[in-house]
Amino acid sequence: MILHPVISENVRAVGYDPRGRILRVAFLSGGTYDYYGVASSLYEQMLLPNPWRRVGRLVRSHAYLRVA
Repeated sequence: MILHPVISENVRAVGYDPRGRILRVAFLSGGTYDYYGVASSLYEQMLLPNPWRRVGRLVRSHAYLRVA
């Protein structure tokens, strides 16, 4: 999965697997998480500046797993 850098105080980069509907979020604090069952429209919002402020609550409502 390719991670794309974003402008954010919390998030370093995000990636998306459309087949599996998996959103990967790499945080500046060092953790990387996969969120499952995420719509592509939510991924697109994560590519905008400061995504965690706007849609972090929506992302956290999905099942997740720390991958790194």
